[in-house]
Amino acid sequence: MNGYFDRLGDELRLATELRYGRHSTDPGSLELSARSRLSRWRDRLVRFGSGRVGGWPRLGVLAILAASATAAAAAIPLLDRSDGLAGAVPQAALTSPGRLPGPLAEVLPHRLPDGLRYAIPVAPDLEAGHAGWCSGPEFALPGARARFLGGGGACAPAMAHSVAIVAGGAALTNVLQSLSAPHPARADGALSDASVQRAIRRAVWLDWFVVSDRVAVIRVGATSFLPERDPELARDWRAVVTFTRGLPTTFRFLDRRGRPINQPAQPPVPSVPVTTVNPHHLPAAVCSLGSSHLPGIGGEWEVVADAAPRRGPLVDPDVLFSCARAWYAFPRTHAVYSAAILLNAQNPARPAPNLPGLTPSIRPGDYEEAAATAGQTTARRIGNAWLLVQGPNQQRRAALLQNIAVAGTAIHH
Repeated sequence: MNGYFDRLGDELRLATELRYGRHSTDPGSLELSARSRLSRWRDRLVRFGSGRVGGWPRLGVLAILAASATAAAAAIPLLDRSDGLAGAVPQAALTSPGRLPGPLAEVLPHRLPDGLRYAIPVAPDLEAGHAGWCSGPEFALPGARARFLGGGGACAPAMAHSVAIVAGGAALTNVLQSLSAPHPARADGALSDASVQRAIRRAVWLDWFVVSDRVAVIRVGATSFLPERDPELARDWRAVVTFTRGLPTTFRFLDRRGRPINQPAQPPVPSVPVTTVNPHHLPAAVCSLGSSHLPGIGGEWEVVADAAPRRGPLVDPDVLFSCARAWYAFPRTHAVYSAAILLNAQNPARPAPNLPGLTPSIRPGDYEEAAATAGQTTARRIGNAWLLVQGPNQQRRAALLQNIAVAGTAIHH
């Protein structure tokens, strides 16, 4: 499951206030022109090298759209088999990951260290008012206590009978930035469209597809990959993980007879409007997370969904709806923890479905994220809902679970 909460501090709070500063509905739209998509990706590459606090850029769908709109060359798989959702980066990707455009190419390492490992956790979309799935890569060196994110996180709204659950791609050149610490590389000035296109084509990408078991083959260019079961996924989900030179711009899903599978035409489930609230003075709401009252907290803020609608047949039975989300900042450790209430998206009055990737903890009733993904999530059932906490320290996550007061008309204890 996704972490994203260590070392964010005040920047995450500012980002949250900018995102949810007033009554909001679903924010951005991906209906961008090819040039604006490329410009957005180029701007993020510049910010990527600026040494800002806050970690990796989440390029996600925007990066895929930019590449598909501009990259002329097809992606070349480095291997003819699928890797798992966690494992070692293959040697071919380590020795020649590609180079970032502009001045960054002169100051960053040109290869990745041996023993680099990756994990791609899949988690519910925790944005309040959303029902869907998110995933994003994490990289770590053997024996390293800290992990670092690779960028390229992607989220997808839920759709009934969808063959694609969530997919994304991350350039391994993103990982090179971490190797320049404690003196982050900086990129000043604009990058040309041509330099960005070259970077997209030449970089090695870690690509992943999480699909339903209706998909028997995923064809990337001329290479076919067989989706495999993974213990961190739901039983009827499968995954393909590939390393390619260049971001895949053409791929097809095939059934067991080798026929293309078309995605159902219905639109994705829309998000629900949300409201920013004060955890210390909560209004009546369908879901809410109160103040934790833990020592050392420097700030708390919260976003709640304005309603918890029944989606019924519009979503699959395993989909969760994020009814409320709160953040808890601990300035002394420069860490921000996140908590969320998750409900059954089909019918919020029913018990929430199981969370993928969690196993029972040594504490009765608690569930922990798998060790392969550095274990930054703890959750427990609260009546018909899940209360989920993300953050770097397991003991502090457990303390938050114990001290957060869950309330709301949609919660049935």
